Amino acid sequence: MRSATNILVLLSLLMATEMRAAAEDRPTDDPPDHAILRQQGAEPDRESASKVLRELLPSDKQRERIAALITQLGSDEYREREAATEALMRMPRPPLRELKEAAKSEDAEVRQRAERILAGADETSTSVVMFAACRVIAQKKLTGLTQDLLAAAVEADSEPARAAVRLAMMATAGPDDVPALSKALKAGHIETRIAAIWGLTAARGPVAIEAIEPLLADEKQPPALRLAAAEAMAFHQRPSAASALVDLLDAEAALIRAKAALLLRAMSGKQLDFAPDGPADERARQRAKWVEWLKGDGRLVAVPGEPKARWADLFDHYLIYGSHESARTEFVKGVPKLLFDHFQTITRTADTTGSVTDRHHVAKWLYPTPGKGERPHVLMEDDQRLYPIWGSWQQRWQDWIVLNENSAYIQNATAHGGPHWESRLEYVVVPVEE
Repeated sequence: MRSATNILVLLSLLMATEMRAAAEDRPTDDPPDHAILRQQGAEPDRESASKVLRELLPSDKQRERIAALITQLGSDEYREREAATEALMRMPRPPLRELKEAAKSEDAEVRQRAERILAGADETSTSVVMFAACRVIAQKKLTGLTQDLLAAAVEADSEPARAAVRLAMMATAGPDDVPALSKALKAGHIETRIAAIWGLTAARGPVAIEAIEPLLADEKQPPALRLAAAEAMAFHQRPSAASALVDLLDAEAALIRAKAALLLRAMSGKQLDFAPDGPADERARQRAKWVEWLKGDGRLVAVPGEPKARWADLFDHYLIYGSHESARTEFVKGVPKLLFDHFQTITRTADTTGSVTDRHHVAKWLYPTPGKGERPHVLMEDDQRLYPIWGSWQQRWQDWIVLNENSAYIQNATAHGGPHWESRLEYVVVPVEE
């Protein structure tokens, strides 16, 4: 009897193991946010989101070791430099923020080694996981995560990540968080202070105005902080927001100028020209028109739109510029493998017949702007955006005669019956989100 019981127990364990393995092999229908969290051993709930955000941050002891290793990259001893490089490369969560700072070092050895480590680093452990966690917090309106978001905000090193933090902060912050948010607004990392602005805006109206509005006129504050403060005050229809945004049209960074102009147009209803990348004298003339509007009407007739944090925004961040001169060109660079595990990829082929000049027609299909260095084409199909991962060109003609330096003709006219220029691109498919 005991033997039979043992056999039954063994069979049940084997069946459970097989069922578990089958479940692991079965493709999941989870949205990417949930699937990425589950891959980190977390569920899409408040406790797990808190755990994921806290685990993204190194401990004080780890920070000390990271600082020591980065200093060691510039050691006088070759062996010490190599040992520090190897140690940083082997870290399961590469210290991307610290390495990016080291890549700006005046010490050439530190700078080059930091760049080398960054080139081989996978950003999975920070940007993608944080992006997914913040989206879950926002979608499910998980409360009680203000402190975790304030701490994790320092890892938001891209515009999509910053948007995700902002969206999550506005969903989670409540009146009880005002003291912590007010304290974070006054000191600390700039991304933490910006996150505090959005938390205060969501948590309490009058308190937010009292805490945030003084930042607008303080030129000692970082422009990015003043921009966030101006947008927050625009939610409350404060005239000071318009004045600060017009002032930021003269900011040193083109990105700040561009955002200020977009906000002004959206909130004023005025479509006055402003080219953030234009020459300084042209920008000054255009800014003068906004100053004139401010002195005249200067009213804000609309509030800023709701923040967005979409997967397409994250892929936009990874898009680079390419050239069709190479046989194979990669267009989306540095995307963590973790993302490709949760998004479908497909291949699209374009081919043409006729003269060699048809090559230019295909080039236009791939690249909306002629010439080298243009942005690759993002296709739209059935409410999806297709991001090119890699592309290849294949020449199928063999015999052709160059008539002059600007044109060519296929020698054998029967070749027109089949393609003699072909391009193939592999795309990652990202759903369009409102």
